Amino acid sequence: MPGPRRGSCRRRPRSRSCAAPSRAGERAGARAAHEDRPPESEGVVEALRAVAAGRGVPPARVAPAWLLGKQPVAAPITGATRPGHLDDALAALDLPLDAEEAARLEAPYTPRSPCGYAW
Repeated sequence: MPGPRRGSCRRRPRSRSCAAPSRAGERAGARAAHEDRPPESEGVVEALRAVAAGRGVPPARVAPAWLLGKQPVAAPITGATRPGHLDDALAALDLPLDAEEAARLEAPYTPRSPCGYAW
């Protein structure tokens, strides 16, 4: 039996809520990922959208800017699949958030148990 193709993984996620979006259709996969988002994440998403709207930038630019404001972060993983995604991630370098914006993003967060792959 041949080994896995380059870029593929034989392990399967434990639960669907931790699975990566399907590649069958990027839009359908993105919708599925949002449908799988836990309800307690909605407050975080709303805060992210509010801060982004206040700055006049996309939420995809604010999220890495928040992460870059946390120390220590050596290199955030962006997961860019299109050039525009990478443009937003790079633009976050020039978007330092103030303490009030960071607090607004962090306030609705509720810690959860980690989920992931079974080794």
